[in-house]
Amino acid sequence: MLHVFPTFGNGGTELRMTRVMNHLPFPAHHLILGMKGNYDAASNISAGVSYEIVDSTGLRRSPCILLSLRQLLRELRPNLVLTYNWGAIEAVLAARLSGLNAVIHNESGFGADEAVSLKSRRVWTRRILLRGIHRTIVNSKNLLQIALQEYKLPPCKVKLIRNGIDVRRFVPGRNMDLRGQLGAGENTLLYGFVGRHRAEKNLRVLVEAFAAANIENAKLVLVGDGPERGAIEAIATRLLAPDRVIFPGEVDDALPYLQAFDVFVMSSLTEQTPNAMLEAMSCGLPAISSNVGDVRDILGCDNSLITMGPNDTGAMSGAMKAVAANAELRSELGARNRTRCAEHYSLNRMVNEFAECYQQSLDFWQP
Repeated sequence: MLHVFPTFGNGGTELRMTRVMNHLPFPAHHLILGMKGNYDAASNISAGVSYEIVDSTGLRRSPCILLSLRQLLRELRPNLVLTYNWGAIEAVLAARLSGLNAVIHNESGFGADEAVSLKSRRVWTRRILLRGIHRTIVNSKNLLQIALQEYKLPPCKVKLIRNGIDVRRFVPGRNMDLRGQLGAGENTLLYGFVGRHRAEKNLRVLVEAFAAANIENAKLVLVGDGPERGAIEAIATRLLAPDRVIFPGEVDDALPYLQAFDVFVMSSLTEQTPNAMLEAMSCGLPAISSNVGDVRDILGCDNSLITMGPNDTGAMSGAMKAVAANAELRSELGARNRTRCAEHYSLNRMVNEFAECYQQSLDFWQP
């Protein structure tokens, strides 16, 4: 199985797929190609999983990446080609040009450049290329509608597979040791975010909303790193005292932080089915979020902490104050989130659905 990623860094798509690799119910050898040369997510692959990294140096230096991809595919001759998001769309065409039909493309969201509207050239490219492959997998109802209505794909060519997380590992807890390290006492309210500090995460709104809420004895913890971190730190320094917003950096395991938080917060411009939110829900946390992607469906339509828009600082601030003032509300929403996650977003369900799709493609196209 050849996986072609734009980058195999520690992002949501890569995390989801390493979980699938780790738990597939049948033996497979995974060839992993990161077009931009980042392979940090390989550290998440479990011991015993058969995989190898495909060197992308030649591709990055090639004057024609499409021809180089086609040559690589002809050399590797994988049984199944798996491509991910717009950044790997050339690999879809390269596979077709190489005579490979067992191709599954995965769409899991957009960057900041398509947070508001889709780029017509990308829409038309997907319309042309994705009709000729075995299937396109999407991870949200929002993306399913885009695939059917914008990309004009036949329903039989699209499959919705929701993200899933290990609900037996991500469980409610109270990590007092870490809270102490973060300068949080028993009565401190910790609002927390986990994820890459990229433009589409819109962390400026989180910091501005937290400052506007002016909640006594509360801190905001922004776990992660990325190109926007410096700008967000500057905003935090301008609006708040130094100890009110904490930047722990990128961590290998988010679980200790989720079990230290009181409330999970997210103000993204674009999301589909965010892994970090599912992990927070599984840990029994209430979640405050902008209304993007499938967030309303994930949290439940009656959830009062879903703000109207990703740039609605006032609504975000109001939601922060509402949970600060009502411990019973925090407990009720957290318990409901845990139940929803266990019932609808388990790891086993996700892995089995991916495995079934892979097996159908292999059965159909292999002689």
